[in-house]
Amino acid sequence: MATTHTVQQGESVSAIAQKYGFPNWKALYDHPDNQSFKALRPDPSLIFPGDKIAIPEIKKAIFKAKLNKKQAFRSQIKKETISLKVGAIGGKLWCDRKVELEVDGDTIESKTDAEGVAQFKLPKNHSNNAILSIYTPKETTIPSYRVEVKLGHLDPIEEIIGQKARLIALGYDCGSLTNTTTNLFEETIKAFQLNFDLKVDGICGPQTQKQLKQEYGC
Repeated sequence: MATTHTVQQGESVSAIAQKYGFPNWKALYDHPDNQSFKALRPDPSLIFPGDKIAIPEIKKAIFKAKLNKKQAFRSQIKKETISLKVGAIGGKLWCDRKVELEVDGDTIESKTDAEGVAQFKLPKNHSNNAILSIYTPKETTIPSYRVEVKLGHLDPIEEIIGQKARLIALGYDCGSLTNTTTNLFEETIKAFQLNFDLKVDGICGPQTQKQLKQEYGC
């Protein structure tokens, strides 16, 4: 019998799929029971706390096995992958740079591509806290920056808290990460709009959202 899962802050479709025994995020996201959720969140990497995801019943598989013979069973569960765009305030990207992500005591090494994006395969059942180390001079063995990262905590661009998170990452002061507007948030939006020749009205409308999404990377 299908149940319903309410998304909590920091959860991802991949983590939810693993929690309920699905082999990968697509098996859950693409299931017919989640058509409305998929329409609401067309980007599966950006879901919002409070979203409802249907958890269909998993059908039992039956295997025939011979006695006195070794049998091999392989799990279909794949590691979750996260992409991080690395750059400096002002739009400068750090391309072809070594980066490391520390998660639960494991260090995962990667390199940024021509767009400043690095991909990491995360360990199973990982926590949401990580440290990103960035090596900006190519020849250095000591990281130039170490940044705390909250995995799965980026909310959709349409939500105020998602707008604030992106602005803060780009170097703008928005105050606390809440889903409410403040005078500081409106002034920050005006500053962002002014920097990119947008209509300066302090409202994060479609054009401002589009520019913010472009500058942040998603």
